[in-house]
Amino acid sequence: MNTLPLLIICGTIGILLGLLRRRKQMRRGEGIIAIAANDYVFSKYATIPYLSFIYAVYQGAALGLSLGTLLLGVNGFMSNVLKASIFCPVEYSYGCDVGYEYIWIPISLIASILVVRISIEGYIVLFKVAQVFIDSHGEGSRNR
Repeated sequence: MNTLPLLIICGTIGILLGLLRRRKQMRRGEGIIAIAANDYVFSKYATIPYLSFIYAVYQGAALGLSLGTLLLGVNGFMSNVLKASIFCPVEYSYGCDVGYEYIWIPISLIASILVVRISIEGYIVLFKVAQVFIDSHGEGSRNR
């Protein structure tokens, strides 16, 4: 059975849903494209919106691929159950021939979402602390 089309479809649907959810939660203001097209002096920080976009795409793809892999595992399990009940009940009665990849791939994808989220959160915190530090020391040195 060729599983690639199902995984591509589930990943694409996941990406689209992730981008739709991101769009609903974004505050109104300048978008990523407007900042990239109009900010020639780099006065507006586009890093956080870019990271938000990348995270939404990654999260959607990972969740979509997880769902697709779980569907493949359920399909494999059910087809083995049908084989066991119809063709040779003795041979298939002690378990199914579905591999563990249908379990550990979704778990590892969801764990990778958490790692990526924590990494992005750490970067944003460092970015904002550095920005406050630069703003506070920049204003103080101008007054002297």
